[in-house]
Amino acid sequence: MKPNLIYSEGAPTDDDVARLREFATHYAEPPELRPGDFVTPRRMSFPELNGRVFVVLEHRPDAEPLFAGGPMLAPGGLPEVRVAVVEGDVIATFWTERHALEPWAGGHEPSVVGMLAR
Repeated sequence: MKPNLIYSEGAPTDDDVARLREFATHYAEPPELRPGDFVTPRRMSFPELNGRVFVVLEHRPDAEPLFAGGPMLAPGGLPEVRVAVVEGDVIATFWTERHALEPWAGGHEPSVVGMLAR
């Protein structure tokens, strides 16, 4: 059973406080993103996807919170960045929050995603 993240029991650890402080700093100053930039989900936001390459398609600085949520967007999230990712034989696109992403540090431009970014 998944722990209740909002009402978990026990005192916060020093590690919890450090992670929250790092998250708040990144949230307050998220990376500048432009269409064509390659990014990966931040380890604190989506650890199971960290290292996967996405390409930024669009950035909406005037986005409003979306209370229904989405694939990488919790209810109340801000759908400000549209990204694309290769999922098997298809290229999937979706909106996510800018603070959930960081620059991709791969050594080469993936060919399929590179063609999409042109």
